[in-house]
Amino acid sequence: MLSGIGLLGLSAENQARVLASAFAVLRPGGRLVQFSYAPFCPVRRRVLRGLGLRARNGPYAWRNLPPARVFVIEREAEAGAGAAPAREPGG
Repeated sequence: MLSGIGLLGLSAENQARVLASAFAVLRPGGRLVQFSYAPFCPVRRRVLRGLGLRARNGPYAWRNLPPARVFVIEREAEAGAGAAPAREPGG
């Protein structure tokens, strides 16, 4: 599933609602590919943990103005081994 929803501007509760709804309709192994203009994952870490999800960094879309970042969000149990987690603000 591809998303351009402005998750960064949503409260933690609304982020959780959006992601829970998305993953409720995704098949096992399904992923949410989120693009954002922030250099860090737009979903709060506690939201990801609470839903059993993991985010990892994807590529920058340099040809986009301004450049966008891609994040792949997947169920923790199905996440690829050894994949680097997404960077978050301040770390």
